[in-house]
Amino acid sequence: MYAEALNELNRSAEAVPYIGQVRYRAGLTRSLPATDKASIQKVLAKERQVEFCFENQRWFDLLRTGKAMEVMTAHGEREKKQKVFIPSTAFHLTDAKLLLPIPNLQVVISGLSQNPGY
Repeated sequence: MYAEALNELNRSAEAVPYIGQVRYRAGLTRSLPATDKASIQKVLAKERQVEFCFENQRWFDLLRTGKAMEVMTAHGEREKKQKVFIPSTAFHLTDAKLLLPIPNLQVVISGLSQNPGY
């Protein structure tokens, strides 16, 4: 996360050693082919996807980076091509599904309006 913060602050060169530390701990090579901001963003996204594969972080990473719609739509298209039993309405992601519902008690107490789609 520190490497990601440094990269977002346009301090990409400083971020590379921290990515290398995590990769070394995992038994991978420390070297990274990327040193520019956009490339490091891609590397970090992939590193987080692999590092936290069973920790339910991916969805929130996709939301935070604004890639949820793009990635999940592409995933849905791949799944529909590979599996004939998936209905055409499956994997239909809408903007409303990018938000979580506000707990009903908070809606009632605070007079908030619920997020769209809930």
